[in-house]
Amino acid sequence: MTVAEQAFEMAFKSAEEIVGACTVEKSYDCGVCETSFKARVSRSTKLRFSSTDADLHPNFNPMDPMLYDVIICPHCGYASMTMYWNKLTELQIKSLNEIFEISKNPPMFGKVVGFREAMEKYKRALLSSVVKGAKHSEQGYVCLKLAWLNRLVNNNRGYILFISKALRHLEKAYTQENFPICTMDEPTLGYLLAYCNYYLYHYDEALRWLGKILPTAELPQRLRDKALDLKESIKAHQAEESAGKGDIDKQLMDEFEKVKGSERDMIDEIIL
Repeated sequence: MTVAEQAFEMAFKSAEEIVGACTVEKSYDCGVCETSFKARVSRSTKLRFSSTDADLHPNFNPMDPMLYDVIICPHCGYASMTMYWNKLTELQIKSLNEIFEISKNPPMFGKVVGFREAMEKYKRALLSSVVKGAKHSEQGYVCLKLAWLNRLVNNNRGYILFISKALRHLEKAYTQENFPICTMDEPTLGYLLAYCNYYLYHYDEALRWLGKILPTAELPQRLRDKALDLKESIKAHQAEESAGKGDIDKQLMDEFEKVKGSERDMIDEIIL
C-alpha cells in the first residue's frame, strides 16, 4: 500500500468514527410506495455549534449535520429533508408515483457522505419537492442548502445558481406563508433575503430588506451586527461602482440572469 493510499485509509477510518458517533440509523416508512427502511440522520446532541456564516449557514463540530438531512427511499427514490418527510397529500403521492415509476435504480449512499454526495441527495429532494408542488418555503430551503454545499466546495457558479433560486422561492414564502419559515422568524428571513440580493448585486433591493429589519426592536444583537456589516459592505460596493472600480463579474451574472426557468429542467438529468 502506498503512502497516499495509507493516508486515504486513515482519513476514511477517521470519518467513519465521526459519522458513527454523530449519526444514528432510524426507521422510516415511505409515504409514496409504503416501503419501510432505515436511514442515517445526525444526532444533534453530539454536535457543537461554533459559528454562523454571512449567508446563515451554521457551522458545527465535528461534522456538518446538513450532510445527513435528506432521506431517500431506496425503493422508489422519493427524497425529502427530514423536517418535511411524509407530509404528503393524496394528490402529491399520485404525482410522485407517476414520475418515479420511470426512475431506475434510486441512488444509494454509504455510511460516510461527503459534500458532493450530499448535493446529489439534495437535488433528489429538490426534484421531489417540485413534482409534489411543495410550498415555496420547502423548495427555497432545499435550494439554500444546495447553495451552501456548492460554496463549501468552492463552486461559485453553483452557489449563484442555487442562491438565486432560493431567493425567488423564499421571497414568495415571506409574503405568502406564516412564520416561522424554514425555522426562521421574520427578521432572520429578512436578513437572509437581503444577503442573497447583495450577493447577486441587487444592492437597492438588499438595502430595502435591511431597512425592514434594522428598526425591529427585538432584533437579536448578533443578527443586528450581521445586518449592519452587510449594509456597510453594500455601501462600499456601491461607492466602488460609482468610481468605476466595481468587481462585478458581468459575464457570470448575465449567464445566471437567464436562469429563470422552473427546477423541472433538472428532472430528466436526475431520474434517467
